[in-house]
Amino acid sequence: MSAEVLIRELLDAAGIEVGGSELWDITVHDERVWDRIVRDRELGFGESYQDGWWDCPRTDLLLERVLQLNPNEHISPSPMQVAQTILSQVTNRQNLKKASENASAHYDAATTCTSECSTPAWFIRVAIGPTLTILKALRTRSSI
Repeated sequence: MSAEVLIRELLDAAGIEVGGSELWDITVHDERVWDRIVRDRELGFGESYQDGWWDCPRTDLLLERVLQLNPNEHISPSPMQVAQTILSQVTNRQNLKKASENASAHYDAATTCTSECSTPAWFIRVAIGPTLTILKALRTRSSI
């Protein structure tokens, strides 16, 4: 089964149509999106949105439907993802210096808060952080 067929079937099961008229339907601008989503899963989904490969009028409604489907049950991790997971289990890339820098960055940002702190963009950037790719992509795309 091709990547496009797999993803289209998953989207269809979630009530999402490619090129449809609903607010949660997606428009694909780059056909490479299918392989990228299958290869990189959540990261590929988020980064391909960030790169403009697909778009949606209301990504919040789209994500609600996608997450209810639990797509990770349907898309197996790539060999690279498996290797990275194993590596992260046997090595700890964090150290005291990095932990201190991370804590300082988050807490310093919170204590030097201005009127920007009440905005969703601030919350995503500071409180949630850059590891949640979908949220980061939403923030980045909305500021373009």
